[in-house]
Amino acid sequence: MEVQKAYNAWAAQYDTNENKTRDLEAIALRAILKGISFNACLEIGCGTGKNTAWLLTKAEHVTAVDLSDEMLAKAQAKINTEKVQFHQADIMQEGSLQTDLLIWQHSVWCWSILKTSMPFFKSLLKP
Repeated sequence: MEVQKAYNAWAAQYDTNENKTRDLEAIALRAILKGISFNACLEIGCGTGKNTAWLLTKAEHVTAVDLSDEMLAKAQAKINTEKVQFHQADIMQEGSLQTDLLIWQHSVWCWSILKTSMPFFKSLLKP
């Protein structure tokens, strides 16, 4: 199954299914960024917005991107503020974005993509 189709199918249950990896990721994210704030955050793989709302406490503006339109619909239903812009996109096609903080969620399962894409992601960070 294609990644986009799989996440579209998962969207209806994503927030209610037990998912220790997702939950551990949220705990780690909060611990790592404790006491740090940012002007802009690019959240890749925002899913249903489980971390997006929290990221708003750390950044003045969040650009939340996901490949799945169903996941994005769930996130947009939860979060209604001008401080977040939601985009349905393949981030590898969005090279013009610039940000202070880049969060890529669920990256462990696609480590081969992450390793080869580091120069691209680095180019998205403001100097």
